[in-house]
Amino acid sequence: MAPADWATRQVPYVGETELPDHVDLGIENYRIEDDDRWALRFERAAPSGLNGAEMSADDLALAREILLHFVEAGPDELAGHYRRAVESEPPEQLTFAWAGGLRPDTAHYFRVSTRSLLVESDNAVAAGQHVHAVWRDLDNDLGHDLLLDHYARTDHRRGSAHLHRRRTSSVQSDADFIAERRGRT
Repeated sequence: MAPADWATRQVPYVGETELPDHVDLGIENYRIEDDDRWALRFERAAPSGLNGAEMSADDLALAREILLHFVEAGPDELAGHYRRAVESEPPEQLTFAWAGGLRPDTAHYFRVSTRSLLVESDNAVAAGQHVHAVWRDLDNDLGHDLLLDHYARTDHRRGSAHLHRRRTSSVQSDADFIAERRGRT
């Protein structure tokens, strides 16, 4: 099942292990089960998905193209830096993960990651017609300090239990669940 939003949530800094939230704000009755959350987890040291070393040359080029599509939307200097990083990354450091439908108008989610770069896109709302996408530098998350400063200065408690879960790393909010699942494998 596709998560309703990114596996890495909206945390200011991606932790070692992140899980999609159980629910999503604004999607009544949308709930992702624990087995699906675990299958979709993002682990920085060993992201799940198809490893680039197992892909054909064409598929690897397409996965890199997806990454570049996102990062090249930035300023030229920044885009050039990330282009060089993506192109020089060994295939075994790249992964592609997919969840959800394969037909148009169905909910789906994908992510492409390297050792230091992550792109996530979910399209789970409105029968697969409402996209959320993000790209992140895992070593130097863009806006990291700005987000922390904003959250420190702003009252996000008002009706925002869901938003609090979104901004809290799974490392903290789901530590017991993660430990239990790791014990099973």
